Amino acid sequence: MTEASLAAARAFGLEYLEVWDWSAEMLVALCTRPGIPAIEPESAGSNALSPERRVLSKQGMRT
Repeated sequence: MTEASLAAARAFGLEYLEVWDWSAEMLVALCTRPGIPAIEPESAGSNALSPERRVLSKQGMRT
């Protein structure tokens, strides 16, 4: 995790942040390897995206 990725995750605005060691073939891993900031926000768990979580996702994408 780079400082730029952490800043991007914070700017996205979701309540929780978790640093993750992504599999090498994941897009976020491919981006961060050469220094491109990347995040993978998860707005729903258990395949349940509520209207409230949709709002947070839309707000984060506009940030």
